[in-house]
Amino acid sequence: MAETRIAASFAQLLYEYLDRQGLDGQRVLGPRPEPSQHFVPMSQWQDWLRRVDSLEGRPGLGLRIAEGVSARHFGVVGYAALACSNLAEAMQRMERYHASVYDVNPAHVSLDEKGVTIEWGVERGRPGALVDETAIASLVQLARDMTGRYWP
Repeated sequence: MAETRIAASFAQLLYEYLDRQGLDGQRVLGPRPEPSQHFVPMSQWQDWLRRVDSLEGRPGLGLRIAEGVSARHFGVVGYAALACSNLAEAMQRMERYHASVYDVNPAHVSLDEKGVTIEWGVERGRPGALVDETAIASLVQLARDMTGRYWP
């Protein structure tokens, strides 16, 4: 897989998750990304997720991490999405600028009478189940926060 990356603001999710579990994120993962750091290499994100997954040894890590997500984890794109008038518009904005948060595979958002569909290709590789689960669960949680509705 070509070297891809995620926003350092998104990577903070994992440290915050460890904090909620009463664990020292810096002891488990090493130093947090610096405030001036914009991105974390995907290989590092994958390693961090694997470490926490092996430490906990139970399924659903991405779902638990995403419980703490907010617009700030998506950086300026998250705040721009909050300014949209509806979820479809917000997801289209996320599609357009997704690489500033999650620079892996392009996201494709489509709208129809049933709702909003978000799909990712595999053009730049497959980052793995933990990465995918965390990204998808984070978008679902953000949609819940934006709409005030529980989306299963």
